[in-house]
Amino acid sequence: MKDKIRILFLAADPINASRMRLGEELREISDRLEASRYGDAFDLRLRMAVRPSDLQEALLKHEPHIVHYSGHANKRGIILQDEDGKMKRVKKDKLANMFRLLNEHIRIVVLNACYTRLEIDAFTTAIDFTIAMNEKIGDRAAIFFAAAFYRALAYGRSVQNAFDLAVNNTELQGVRYTGMAELLSKEGCNAAQVYLVNQPLAEGPGQPAGERPIKFSDLEVSLQKILSGTMNSEDQQKLQQAVASGQLVFTAEERQPAAESDERLPIIRSHRNQVNVTISQNAYERLQGELFPEPRGLAPPFPTLIFVGREGALADLKRTLGMAGLAARRSPFTILRGWPGVGKTTLAGILGRDADTRRAFPDGVLWTSLGQRPGLISELAKWGRALGTDELLRVPTLKDATTQLRLLLQHKRMLLIVDDVWTPGDAQPFIEACGETNALLITTREHLNVAEALDVFRPDVYLLPILDEENALKLLRILAPVVVEQHADECRELVNALECLPLALHVAGSLLKNEAKLGWGVSDLLKEIKQGAAVLEARPPADRIEQGERPTVKALLQKSTDLLTDFTRGCFAYLGPMAPKPATFDLAAMKAMWKVDDPKPIVRELVGHGLLEPVGGGRFQMHALLVAHAKSMLT
Repeated sequence: MKDKIRILFLAADPINASRMRLGEELREISDRLEASRYGDAFDLRLRMAVRPSDLQEALLKHEPHIVHYSGHANKRGIILQDEDGKMKRVKKDKLANMFRLLNEHIRIVVLNACYTRLEIDAFTTAIDFTIAMNEKIGDRAAIFFAAAFYRALAYGRSVQNAFDLAVNNTELQGVRYTGMAELLSKEGCNAAQVYLVNQPLAEGPGQPAGERPIKFSDLEVSLQKILSGTMNSEDQQKLQQAVASGQLVFTAEERQPAAESDERLPIIRSHRNQVNVTISQNAYERLQGELFPEPRGLAPPFPTLIFVGREGALADLKRTLGMAGLAARRSPFTILRGWPGVGKTTLAGILGRDADTRRAFPDGVLWTSLGQRPGLISELAKWGRALGTDELLRVPTLKDATTQLRLLLQHKRMLLIVDDVWTPGDAQPFIEACGETNALLITTREHLNVAEALDVFRPDVYLLPILDEENALKLLRILAPVVVEQHADECRELVNALECLPLALHVAGSLLKNEAKLGWGVSDLLKEIKQGAAVLEARPPADRIEQGERPTVKALLQKSTDLLTDFTRGCFAYLGPMAPKPATFDLAAMKAMWKVDDPKPIVRELVGHGLLEPVGGGRFQMHALLVAHAKSMLT
């Protein structure tokens, strides 16, 4: 039964208290689970006439994921039974401490009894989700609520949605419930995003993978298979989905001698809804190839095996690219844009090696990264070579190369990825060669210069946002776990100071991890990183190698500012020291700062190069890392 979601039903009905319909509540829960679509994913276990001495034994024996208590309670505690079957009160703070000591598996506690909400805040430090009652409730209300809550969970609904449906079901039965029940969440846990079971993936070519978390029991089985070299295609897709949703994270140890490194066992840790696996560098490189194998054609670089907070963006891109069926594609191509360092290349790399991509585009993937000064004929020739011909190397003009490539692609179903486009003219040959049966994704940090200049083709434009605070903190915790554990509040301040930009977080995590290894305190470094200067001079992750080198973060950002006119570059630099927090400006402020009659041409140029972003209300935002870069340009 290890692969099931275990519900431990605890009940007490002392002989000197009013009798309750506990058996009926248990039967209703069991019946609803049995009749639900994924009811066989649950294992309902029972402990009646519970005494205080039974609690620890029950939790140790059954290792439940959900603890459900039904019975009597009052404002001072819950009522169990003593050895004579009479009432025995247990204080809620003592219960909370027990759950804190035995919470390895428990995700949800349901206290389906009167007044259990009072003095229960301590539960939220021990348990992800607690459901409790604000006032006295009757048997009918308790039964209606419990039956509907577990039915919704067993139909694949989130914890939040199951709670809301339970409240609604009780009121549909004519019993007031709004405000009576309350769902409490531990910090960092989002009930709307937690599903205890998954709906299976729909079948059919090009059907996008499920977006919900995989059960930990299933994940563990597939993880052991890939580590032991016995993984099948189903395991591969499951692990791919877990990596792409941030549920599974692989990190490599520092490189060891090959013989020693290969013999080291993986270290597997779980934290909240995430599994972290630390493996040798050799094993990490092997897993990259096994989890994300090269598609036919010309594959994007291996994606990092750390991927957090982008599952929604990945699903959105799949829909935009028509991966539920090419006929559903709305536009001739898609532009993925966003701040420098927001993760466009990483997202495109994951997409290019995704199992859904292989199904939707059976002829494979063609990838290229252009940069500021691409050799377009050479890049088109690489695609021609991947399609089986060297003829494109011998054509006299770019137009001829484009025509030949279009002929090669006209009967294909491929995903074309053109990464890091700086000018619209560089994208033109790939747009013309794409044809109607293929899909094209273009990534760019340029806003007006690329995205709007190509608007004549009516593309879909997808803005990749920065991470939210919780996912940013999760990413930093993966990169520097000890530092985040010991300096939680300072690290939360840090991710907000860096405005949750993935590139800045990767660099900050590496700096903090290395500093901690030296045995020095990290407080001073945390302050330096918050100011931005330390991040600018550091080198980005290994997947940002360009022409065999890893340029500093400042050098990556400087690629954009070098394209500005001298006057506009100076205006950009002066925004740095004048920037408020958060760094947003209106036209009047920029006009006064730059001492110009009309700031709009300058703003238009900065927006065009991805250095300012319109945020509505006539205001424009400058990312914190760009603020630091602007300041550095004045020194």
